[in-house]
Amino acid sequence: MTMPDAGEKGSSDQIGKWLVQQVSAFSGVAAEQIDVTAPLSEYGLDSVSALAICAAIEDEYDIEIEPTLLWDVDTVSALVDSIVERLP
Repeated sequence: MTMPDAGEKGSSDQIGKWLVQQVSAFSGVAAEQIDVTAPLSEYGLDSVSALAICAAIEDEYDIEIEPTLLWDVDTVSALVDSIVERLP
């Protein structure tokens, strides 16, 4: 199995795909139905889900983020931008 290099894992496209999968898993909404420009609140995420997604982001990308980040940025697209800005 070939692991993606840091550049691939940290690309906006890859981060976006990964985040859509996370939102899908925590919301129960099919990944193909998630609009990356729609407010995350439209997918029924609660504070527990938001904290779990934040923890998953920290684990996956080895960065620290605020627990309120999902509510501060509000969309998958904006969340991707925020993660990319924090990557080393």
